[in-house]
Amino acid sequence: FPIFFGFIVADIGFGSLFLIAACYMIGKSKRGQSLPIGLLGLILDPATLYQVGYVLRTMSLWSILFGALTGEFFGNILEKLHVFYVDPTLIKNFWGVTLAPGEHETGLFPILLPRVLPEFSTTLLLICIAVGVVFVLWSWGLRLQLSLKHKHGHHAWEALGMLGGLVGLILLAYVSKAGREFGALGNFGNPLVIIMLVGFAVFILGVIMSRAFLMLIEILSNGGNIISFTRLFAVGVSAAILANLATGVGWSLGGVLPVIGPILGILVGLIVHTFLFALTILGHVM
Repeated sequence: FPIFFGFIVADIGFGSLFLIAACYMIGKSKRGQSLPIGLLGLILDPATLYQVGYVLRTMSLWSILFGALTGEFFGNILEKLHVFYVDPTLIKNFWGVTLAPGEHETGLFPILLPRVLPEFSTTLLLICIAVGVVFVLWSWGLRLQLSLKHKHGHHAWEALGMLGGLVGLILLAYVSKAGREFGALGNFGNPLVIIMLVGFAVFILGVIMSRAFLMLIEILSNGGNIISFTRLFAVGVSAAILANLATGVGWSLGGVLPVIGPILGILVGLIVHTFLFALTILGHVM
């Protein structure tokens, strides 16, 4: 969860605020003090407060790390100040993505994960799906390991069958290019097709040996679990776009009016970013 949180927030500024809050909680808990949270009607005792602060600190550090990769600090403030910049050549060589010319191509540190750029959206979406594949297969691998350890035969066959079925399902989508080229599934000279068929055979064997016939439905549910990791993309990018919008409004006001503009720009930016920060907290608490 802390890694997912960091991937979604991916902002050095917001991550720093969470880090300050975490250090405050840890310090307060070490002094033996509780923390009332009126919004939720809770009172965190020192032991619980320390645990919450510890987890929040981990989450904030991941947010700062991913923020360094996306180049975001309360949106694109540091990009406007030419601290971070987008290098199309670097992105092309590293990700194989061709970017259109942009306005922030000079600076000190290159951005490795330009998640708000439309040309990069497909790549980021595939990264999230790949994370989903790893985590779902990992979870069934753990299920298989624990079943074998405790000698639960039926559960072991269920886990083995589900692993095979998921591998087959993933390769089915990959080889057919998400259903656009079903003819490629008949190319038995492709080793991926053979692995896919073996995976489905293992799945059928797992269904029979475990007598868990609901696996026929559950495998579709697990496929949906993999696709659900695209929410990391959707929530993270939408939050980044809103943060950039807040920064853009403040920046525009600062450039239009000679004296009062910068002041209004800072105030408007702070208000909008505070609102976004509150939404981030509520979204992960609720």
